[in-house]
Amino acid sequence: MPAITNPNLQFREDLTNFAFGIMPDYMKVLAEAKRIAPIVPTGALAGRYAQFNAQAGFVAPKTKRAIGGVTAEAKVAATMVDFVLDPNAIKISIDQEIEVPLAGQNLAIVEESKTQTMLAQGTNSFGQGVYSALLAAVTAAANWGKWSDEGVDPIDELDQAGLAIAAATGIYPNICDITPPALRLLRSNPNTRKRFVGVAAPIPLDAIAGCFSFPCQMKVLTGMGLVGGGFGNNNATFSPLLGTAAWMYYSNPLATGENPSFAATLSMTRDLISGVYEYLSEDGTVKYLRVKWACKTVIQSTALAQRIDVK
Repeated sequence: MPAITNPNLQFREDLTNFAFGIMPDYMKVLAEAKRIAPIVPTGALAGRYAQFNAQAGFVAPKTKRAIGGVTAEAKVAATMVDFVLDPNAIKISIDQEIEVPLAGQNLAIVEESKTQTMLAQGTNSFGQGVYSALLAAVTAAANWGKWSDEGVDPIDELDQAGLAIAAATGIYPNICDITPPALRLLRSNPNTRKRFVGVAAPIPLDAIAGCFSFPCQMKVLTGMGLVGGGFGNNNATFSPLLGTAAWMYYSNPLATGENPSFAATLSMTRDLISGVYEYLSEDGTVKYLRVKWACKTVIQSTALAQRIDVK
């Protein structure tokens, strides 16, 4: 049982076990955000991570050892940057005088349902936070993205973006992510259609990625969010969280926060949340269930990513 720093909070082992049991389903919801910025557990609220902004940071060490010779030491050829994780929390209420009596023997089911609602809203908030950090960190390439223009070849632009990453870092990107509006323009572009004469529509993503000069996995990001407002704003509209865009980047399969990768989400724990807690309102009429997590999305190297805003 985790240490309770607030005496008013009571740890709920049953609901925590329930939350961890369904957490894999929510990890699927977060798969897109975790794909770009994988979760890296830190075990602490503060520490340091590696930021790779110079070519020296991408050079592999010499590990060959002669008989009797010294062993090479693993070094991080990067700038070590301090971090402090951002605290997050969300709660949900259960009325002790109304909902509890109505639930009767089904109170456990009601609490599980409330916990599930909390996780749903919390994970959505987490995902939007990741996307906001990415957009703030990476500026779109100035001369690319006019894919509605018949004179522009979208696949060639994506290939150039990948080659530019490799030229700057010595690492080819391994992922290309694209949002649905950008994919629509890519597939409808006449230069794209010329490459796939005889191929039934829609042109498969793996066929598009197969045109690049390097192996790359391509995926459509379907994450949506409100633009122009939040709850109660009828003028707000839903839009892809990353806009009409394509991202080419390198994501290290062994992300640790100390090796080259485009982005990472530093987290206190591997599962994000530390557990489910409960507490009562001052007058004792409302019980709150609460989950918290601490994380921070960081950009380890802008040199390992290219963003193309499509129009």
